[in-house]
Amino acid sequence: MASLMRQTPGTPYSPPKLVLSLLHHHPLTSIISFPTQRNNPTNLTLSLCRCSSPMTVPSSPKKKRTKYRKQYPGESVGITEEMRFVAMRLRNANGKKVDPANDKEQEGEDGDELEGETWSPSKEGFLNFLVDSKLVFDTIERIVDESEDVSYAYFRRTGLERCESLEKDLEWFRTTQGLAIPEPSQVGVSYAKYLEEEAKENAALFLSHFYSIYFSHIAGGQVIIKRRKLIC
Repeated sequence: MASLMRQTPGTPYSPPKLVLSLLHHHPLTSIISFPTQRNNPTNLTLSLCRCSSPMTVPSSPKKKRTKYRKQYPGESVGITEEMRFVAMRLRNANGKKVDPANDKEQEGEDGDELEGETWSPSKEGFLNFLVDSKLVFDTIERIVDESEDVSYAYFRRTGLERCESLEKDLEWFRTTQGLAIPEPSQVGVSYAKYLEEEAKENAALFLSHFYSIYFSHIAGGQVIIKRRKLIC
C-alpha cells in the first residue's frame, strides 16, 4: 500500500476538531481530507491506493510419501539369515513356520505373508555369501589336508570339496556381471578363525562342524531341487 500527502488551497478556519471527509472515490484510489489547526489554515489530503485483488501466497506442493518394500524375514540381519528363513519355508511342507523371536517352529496357516512371492537375493548379497562360503571351505579343506591328526585323514579327497567351484562362481560374477569381489565379512572371518582353533584343540568338535556344514549344504540343496522341480 502506498500513500501520498499533498496540500490543497486553504479553507476557512474550523473549530479545533478532527473532520474526516471522503472527497473522491475511485475503484483503486480513495482521497481523504481533514483540516489542520494552523494560522494559515490548509487542508491536508491523504490519497490512499489499494490493490485491486488480495495478494495470494502460493501453497507448497505436498510431498509424496515414500513407500518402502517390506523386508523379507531375516533380511535386516544379512543374506545368510535371509536364506535360512527361505530354506526353512521350503522344508516345512506341513504349514509350519519359523518364529524369528525364539527360533522355533510354530503351527501356522498355509497363507504365509510372503506366500506366492519368489524370493530373489540381490547380486551383491549373494556375492557376499559366496565369498564367506569360500573362506569357510578353504579353511576346512586346508585343515583336513595339512593336519597331522589321523582323525582328519579319512576326510581327505572325498569328492565334496567346493573351493574350486566357488572360485569359478566368483570369477563368473567378476567377468560376466562386472562386480568387484568383496572381502569376507567379519562373521565369515570370525567363524573361520574359530574352526582353526577348534581343529587344534578338539578334533571331535571340529568334525561336528565339518559334518554339519557339508550335510546342510547337501541336504538343503536336494530339498530345494525337489521343491523347485529343477530336475525330473
